[in-house]
Order: sequence, then C-alpha cells, then structure tokens
Amino acid sequence: MMKWALRLLIVWAVLTPGSLVQAQTYPDRPVKIVVPFGAGGITDLVARLIADKMAMTLKQTVYVENKPGMGGALGPSTVASAPPDGYTLLFGGTGNAIGQSIYKNLSYDIVRDFTAISRVAEAVNVLVVNPKVPANSVAELVALLKAKPDDLRYASSGNGGLYHLAMELFRYMTNTKIQHIPYKTESAQRTDVVAGRIEVMIDAYGVVKGNVDDGQLRVLATTSTKRFPALPNVPTLAESGLPGYEADAWVGLLAPTGTPMPIIAKIHEAVVKALAEPDVQAKFADQGLIAIGDAPQQASEFIKKDVARWKEIVNRAGVSVR
Repeated sequence: MMKWALRLLIVWAVLTPGSLVQAQTYPDRPVKIVVPFGAGGITDLVARLIADKMAMTLKQTVYVENKPGMGGALGPSTVASAPPDGYTLLFGGTGNAIGQSIYKNLSYDIVRDFTAISRVAEAVNVLVVNPKVPANSVAELVALLKAKPDDLRYASSGNGGLYHLAMELFRYMTNTKIQHIPYKTESAQRTDVVAGRIEVMIDAYGVVKGNVDDGQLRVLATTSTKRFPALPNVPTLAESGLPGYEADAWVGLLAPTGTPMPIIAKIHEAVVKALAEPDVQAKFADQGLIAIGDAPQQASEFIKKDVARWKEIVNRAGVSVR
C-alpha cells in the first residue's frame, strides 16, 4: 500500500506540480469525516477509531460529524457538494451502495460524485434465531420454513436496509416464505428477537456477540464469503446450500470527486497506518470487523460492483422507499 502511494505521488509530481505542493502542505487545518448515521453504531465506532489514529499521522485534528437522515443519504449529499480539497470526507459503506437503488431522487451518485480513498473494514453479519426456534442449522431452518411457511417472521432495522435485503436474498435463494417485520432501529430489532417475539434476523456479529455468548441467540451461519476466524465452527451461508451468497457490510473513506490524487494518497497512507495499530486490530476483532485498507483504485472498482450487485437484489425484491 505504501509503495502504491509513493508511485502515485511521483506521477503527480511530474504531471501536476501544483497539486503536489498542495499535498505537501495538507492538512493545514482540521479534517472533517461525515458519518451518515447516528452515534453509537458500528459505522460511527470505526470512523472515530480511525479518525483518532489518522490525526496522529497527519499531525492535524481529524474529527467525526454525524449527519443521520434520509436512510443515510443526507450525509453523502453534504460531502458531495463540499470543496474537493480533502478537508471534508465521507465515511460511507454498504448502506450508501444500497441507497443508490432504493432512493429514486438522490442529489448525488455514490460512484460519480466521490473518489474512493479506501475501504476500511468489513463487518461480518450473522443469521441468528431465537433459541426457541427448533433449528440448529440453515438446512433445518429452511426445512422448517417450507413445512410451516406462515409460522416464522424475521426482523430488520427498516425497509430497504441491509438486513432486510440480506434476508430477502436468503428467502429468494432458498425459495421459502417468511414474513418481514421492519423496525425503526437496530436495537428494537434485536430486542424483539432476543425476547422471542420475532424468530429470525440477520445482524452484525459485533453487536449480537454478547447475546450469542449468553445463549439468547443462536448463530446458524455467517454472511461472509469465507469463515470468520472468531467463529471457526460456524459455516457461511454459501457453505450451507446457498452458493454465491454474500451480505457482509463494508465501511470506508471517500472524498468528493476532483480531490487531488496526492491528497488522496496522503489520506490513504494515514488509513493504512491506522489499521496496522495493534489496539485497532484488537478492537476490530472484538467488534466482528475485518480490516481492509485497499488502494483507491481497488476500492473504487469494488464500490461500482457493489452498487450493481445490490441494484439487482433490490429490483428482485421489489423494494422502493421513495
């Protein structure tokens, strides 16, 4: 990653010397990272952790500003219209990739109006059931749903959200029926599944880990492409009869399109250094997160594919918020 940044700086030193000078003085004032969700969630937690570490490398204040609203669309609209100078960044993720298809009148395009800096982390999601559900594997849950299609329900944190679409993908790939019960918040979703009022959900492992450890929820599978090291005995959904299934969440840093590449490279270097810190790695492991730190071009290509993939799932599920 460091070699990539150095090569990029050399190229831009030749082609755009003015931009290199700008990068050499960057940052000379505080850098703002906009999180398009409220405080306390996984996205907010990762953003604040990385911001603190980036501040040490950049030798400047890096702070987080929460801008929830419009299902995560308000924050990106603010950043997209900000000056492309590296001082206003977006900590976006899967929710924004999905939102590109869910919201019909967005003032921005997550691919066109942003330059990817790096994906920071992947959040492992898990398919869980209340312990009262007589299913100890995905196969048993599928059999139960086919035998009693009107008996079980699944919770999500809202229509058109990741957990809703992840379960719709599960339902589609297993050819089963299960009623969707949307909630306004993730905490309300979890509360009712833990209490047994709702039977099934997909949620982030980092936030249900305590419930799983206490026996309040049973994990049947992860939504990852490969097994999660913290859950070595838990299969992926792809391993459990749903080949190609994937519904983990990513979070990462983006800048307004037009931000000079030497500045992008400087921010990327700060992200990579942050992810290498032992305390960051320990906190990631505890929260069910996997560090990424890919290069801007790789992150950009991933985001384009992710937007297209979720668009297909959204269209298949027939979901539209507005």
